[in-house]
Amino acid sequence: MLIALPFLEIKYSGILWSTLALLALVGYIDDHRGLGFKVRLLFQVACAYSLICFVSEFGDFRLFARDGFNIPSWASILLGVLGIVWVTNLYNFMDGIDGIAAAEAIFVALSLGGVYAYSGEREWAGFMLAVAVSSLGFLCWNWAPAKIFMGDIGSVSLGWLFGGAMLISERDTQIGIWVYLILMAAFIGDATITLLARLLNREKVWLPHRTHLYQLMSVKLGDHRKVNYLLIFVNVVWLLPMALSAFMMPDWAWGFAVVAYSPLLLTCAVTRGRLIENSKAEEC
Repeated sequence: MLIALPFLEIKYSGILWSTLALLALVGYIDDHRGLGFKVRLLFQVACAYSLICFVSEFGDFRLFARDGFNIPSWASILLGVLGIVWVTNLYNFMDGIDGIAAAEAIFVALSLGGVYAYSGEREWAGFMLAVAVSSLGFLCWNWAPAKIFMGDIGSVSLGWLFGGAMLISERDTQIGIWVYLILMAAFIGDATITLLARLLNREKVWLPHRTHLYQLMSVKLGDHRKVNYLLIFVNVVWLLPMALSAFMMPDWAWGFAVVAYSPLLLTCAVTRGRLIENSKAEEC
């Protein structure tokens, strides 16, 4: 993506490239030497704020304006920073079994690429095609049983690319945030439910763990590939039609997001709770 971005004539590609390079470097150092969570978070917040400043051209910045929501600029900036940082980190959190992060990236990128191509945004379609092709090349070696692993340099970079593209696209293309959020709902739902559950249990959320739904299911099913097949099924059969509906009927995009997320979050919370209870019972 660092090679491809300079050749793609998308708006603000310079700041997207610069922040991607910086976070990739931070991820590389963290993979090899280890960095504290606070240090990584500091770089991510700084990059997110810098991206928003460039996208807004250091002026007024408002999210969901096309949906009729009158969110003040300061609140939009705060929400934008939190949103990009969360997407970046959740992609890192969800990279815990063979193939899952690359498979999700291919689905999201190809889906967005098709939507961009249909709407005439050829540069953005090319951007997403580059993400999909690079992820596919990686997946050939990362599919279970994996021969190579993504690490922070890969997962953080993918999360950043999707988060940054979502913010830029909201401002400068016909494709709004809701389409992105729906397509990434499987990752967002699992990571968010797990984080909230750990916060409620007063666990140290910055420490490594194995309690995401996809991790628990990989243990239950005994095969990383089965979890990936299930993810692909949910993405294609449920989330893709919801995202396309949100694109075709933008005035009701938020409603399709609610419909897409509601059963997903409920299923994630209930299934995760039962798997953890069963795991504790088996240990006893």
